[in-house]
Amino acid sequence: LATSTLDFATSTVDFATSTPPFTATSTATSTPDSATSTPPLSQNLGTDIPDTTIISQNTTWTLAGSPYRLFINYQSQPTVAPGATLTIEPGVKIISQGGNYPALIINGSLVAQGGAASSTVLFTSRTDAASSTPQKGDWQGIAFNAGSSGSLDNVEFHYAVKALQIKDSSPIISNSKFLNNIRAVYIESQTATTSPQITNSTFD
Repeated sequence: LATSTLDFATSTVDFATSTPPFTATSTATSTPDSATSTPPLSQNLGTDIPDTTIISQNTTWTLAGSPYRLFINYQSQPTVAPGATLTIEPGVKIISQGGNYPALIINGSLVAQGGAASSTVLFTSRTDAASSTPQKGDWQGIAFNAGSSGSLDNVEFHYAVKALQIKDSSPIISNSKFLNNIRAVYIESQTATTSPQITNSTFD
């Protein structure tokens, strides 16, 4: 395992410039303040987040609702809208159900503050969650689009193609782990103001 401190505000990075930000074309307009399953689930069976989900209000994914299963298709992916904040509680697991697009798109703000050991926030694949045979590239990661923001602390990303895809955004990531991904962080910028900061984090 390698532990690195990266501050893109002071580093020289060869950013790609040709790929536009990820977008979602869903016609859904909002989700409740706290996401819930339908029908209600008990005993921590979890919460399904449909591909048409657009989080347009401040929303919290709670430990009681964990794990959260993210569904996507080629036209739409769960999206945090501009002006909205998705907060993820310590210990929550977010499980991508696969597909060729990012499992979660951030156009607003993502706040994930995990704790130590078993209370970290985990993003992973369904094969990992099922104790099957997970592989690098099982899912596509999450995307921060232009104008978005993020604060991630004690968060883990497992088995993604590109765990974090950052486009003209400057999220702050600390004390986090990137394990068994093809790429941990992929940055594309068309502006000089892109300066994501990654500190005290582990890459494998």
